[in-house]
Amino acid sequence: MKLCAVVPVYRHVDTVAAVIDALLSNGIACIVVDDGNSLEDARLLAQVAAQRQRVEVVRLARNGGKGAAMQAGLRVAGERGYTHALQIDADGQHDVGDIPRFVELAEKYPNDMIYGVPVYDASVPRSRLYGRYITHVWVWIHTLSLEIRDSMCGFRIYPLEPTLELMQRHRLASRMDFDPEIMVRLYWAGVRFRALPTKVVYPPGGLSHFRLWRDNARISWLHTRLFFGMLLRLPMLLWRKTTGRAGRGKHWASIGENTWVGGITLLLLIHRWLGRWPFRIAVFPVVLLNWLLRSSVRRASLEYLRRIESHRPGGRRPTIWLSLRHAMNFAETLLDKLLASGGRLPVGGVRTEGREALYQAVATGRGAIIVTAHVGCLELCQHMAEARGAVALNILVHTRHAEKFNRILRRLNPGSSARFMEVTDFGPGLAMRLADRVAAGECVIIAGDRIPVAGAAVVAAPFLGRQAKFPVGPYLLASLFDCPIFFLCCIHEAGGYVIHFDRLAERVSLPRGNRAVQLARYATEYAHALEAMLARSPLDWFNFFDFWNQGNDQASGT
Repeated sequence: MKLCAVVPVYRHVDTVAAVIDALLSNGIACIVVDDGNSLEDARLLAQVAAQRQRVEVVRLARNGGKGAAMQAGLRVAGERGYTHALQIDADGQHDVGDIPRFVELAEKYPNDMIYGVPVYDASVPRSRLYGRYITHVWVWIHTLSLEIRDSMCGFRIYPLEPTLELMQRHRLASRMDFDPEIMVRLYWAGVRFRALPTKVVYPPGGLSHFRLWRDNARISWLHTRLFFGMLLRLPMLLWRKTTGRAGRGKHWASIGENTWVGGITLLLLIHRWLGRWPFRIAVFPVVLLNWLLRSSVRRASLEYLRRIESHRPGGRRPTIWLSLRHAMNFAETLLDKLLASGGRLPVGGVRTEGREALYQAVATGRGAIIVTAHVGCLELCQHMAEARGAVALNILVHTRHAEKFNRILRRLNPGSSARFMEVTDFGPGLAMRLADRVAAGECVIIAGDRIPVAGAAVVAAPFLGRQAKFPVGPYLLASLFDCPIFFLCCIHEAGGYVIHFDRLAERVSLPRGNRAVQLARYATEYAHALEAMLARSPLDWFNFFDFWNQGNDQASGT
C-alpha cells in the first residue's frame, strides 16, 4: 500500500499546518488542494508547504467546493503512483490521533474504504447532528443496506483504483454532497466499507463552509438522483441481499458454483438435435440473466477487457456489449468443452503450434509439467492427446469447486484415460504420486493463473500492466521432478481453435539463496506467454472474478 493524504483547504490556512504536521509525523505525504483561496491565503499556504518536505500544493484557479477539490487531489494522487488516499479536513475537527488506526485497518483490508463514524462531544450543533440522520436514512435506502453507517464524515481512506475508475465514469458532486455520493456509488461498484469510530469536535469560533439552504438543496437533489439510480440497480442490490456478494479480492474458490447439471444437459441436447444457432438462441437468456444479476462478473469482465485492450496494439475501449460478448463466448466454449470431452467436437479446424518439443520430450521417456490457464477449450487438447495415444495426462483440478461439471464430463466420456486429481490440499502424498507419473514419462497439467486454495505459495509478477499473484506450484514441481515445463493454451482463431505449446524451461533451477527471485522470473515468463495469447484472442479469458486482488480477506464490515 502506498498512501498519501489529500487535504482540501479553503480559508483554513491557520489550522491546516497542524493537520499537515500530524500526517507527516505518521509518515504520510500530503497533497494539499488550494481551493481558490485569496492570494494572501494562497501565499501563506505555499509558505507552509515550502517549510516541510513531502508536501505538494495543487492550486485551483477558483473555488469549486470540497468535492471538486477532493477530486482534483485524488487525480493527482493517482498520477503520483499512490494506491490509497486519506481524506481529512483542514479545520482541525478530526482527531489526528486516530490516523494510525485508519492506516492499520487500510493495510489489513487494502481493497475496502475505511471511513470514520463521528463520536461527538457537546460542541456539535444540534441541527447539524439531527440533519445528518436524514442523509444516513437515504443512503441506507440507496444501498438497501446498513453497511454505510455514516456517509458525511470527511475522515476516510479511499482505495484509489476503484475510486478513480468511478470518477472517470461519472460526473460526481462538487461540493458538500460529494462525500455521500461517492460512498453510495462505490458501494454500487462493489467496494466494501470498514467503519472506525472517531472523535469529531466543533472548535469555538470555527469556520464552517456548510450553507444551510444551498447545501441542503444540493443534498436533496443528490438523494433524488441516487434514488432513481437505486431503482435501476434494484435487481443487482436485491441479488446481493439474497445471495451475498463476492467482494473485491475474495478467493476465487469461495465464489459459489453456479452450474446446473440439468440445464447444461438440456442445452447440450438442443445442440445435438438442432445445431449451434438454436443453442445460441437458447443459451442467450441464461447468459444475459447471469450477466445482469451478477455485478461481480460484469466488473471482472470489464476490468480484464480494459487491461487487455490497452495492452494490444490498436486496442479499443471496452463497452458493456463487449463484456456481454465475453460472457457469451464463455457459454459457447463451455459447449465445446462438453463436445470435446465426449469426442464429438470436429477437429478439422484445429491447428497446433509448438507441440513437437513436448512430444519429443515424452518420446525420450521423460515426463513434463504443463502449466495452463483458464483460457479457451483445454479439453480439446485432452481429446487430441488421447486420440493420438502419445501423451498420458494427469490433470490437477479443484474438484470440489466443479464437481457438477466434472460429473457431466464423466458421463460424456467414461472411458477417458486422463486422470483428474484433487489439489485442494497439496501434500507429500500427492507429490509422491505425481513424481511417479512424471518418472514414467507422463505429463502433469496444472493451472498457473489461480492462486492455491490453501496456503500462501504465491509470487507477484507483472500481468497486463499491474502486479498479480501467481502460484509457484508448477515451478516447484518442475524443479523437484527435474523435468521440463511447458506452457499450454487453447484459443479461438480463424473460425477454429489454436492449441499452442511453448517451452518455458528445459530445467527449472531454484538455487536456495535465490529461490524467490527465480520463482518470480518463471512466473513472469508465464505471464508474458499468457499475455501474448490473450492479445490474439481477448474474449477467451475465463476468470470472472477480481483477478488482481484474488485471495485478500473481504469479510463484511457491517
